[in-house]
Amino acid sequence: MGGTSAPSSLSDLKEIGCKSAWTIHIPPLSRAIEELLPFKIDEIWLRPVRFSLRFFKSDRLLDAANLKRLLEIIETEGWPKVSSVGPRAALTAWMIVQHADPATQRHWLPVLRQAVHDGEMQPARLALLEDRVLIADGKAQRYGTQVHRQKPGGPVVLHPIEDEADVDKRRAAVGLAPLSDYVKHWGIEVQTPSKP
Repeated sequence: MGGTSAPSSLSDLKEIGCKSAWTIHIPPLSRAIEELLPFKIDEIWLRPVRFSLRFFKSDRLLDAANLKRLLEIIETEGWPKVSSVGPRAALTAWMIVQHADPATQRHWLPVLRQAVHDGEMQPARLALLEDRVLIADGKAQRYGTQVHRQKPGGPVVLHPIEDEADVDKRRAAVGLAPLSDYVKHWGIEVQTPSKP
């Protein structure tokens, strides 16, 4: 069949500028998962600062409704793998878990670790989830992916980072940009401490 085919990875999606390839032949299960996301996937890539700030105001009722529907899908179909639902629907499923309550995040962490092991999820996404779970457990994050405001209207700051001198090595190992580049989205400047 001629025409545009869907990108095979999120890097392909970024390269084509998030055009209309996704509107062609989306399987029903993929469409059901994608419809849970309350904004267009291209906003992630084309408007990274706005996307990031949006989640400071995440609608918890919508998050809970999305999670409920995702769990119904998982109960009958299993975890949405890239190989079965495509990268966009798999990304949507991960985002829903990423913005769920800590107990839900902790519950799905082993499944998502296996997905990374099986090549069904990017390691960078797992790093984001692992950092969230660590912070919820009162521990320092490993990858420096999580920020917060110490008070309403205050500056955005990083949560504490375990072994901060080696954070960029850990970030590189999972495909994340250096910490100093990552935090520019929030106007944060960091100087990673050097090893003694």
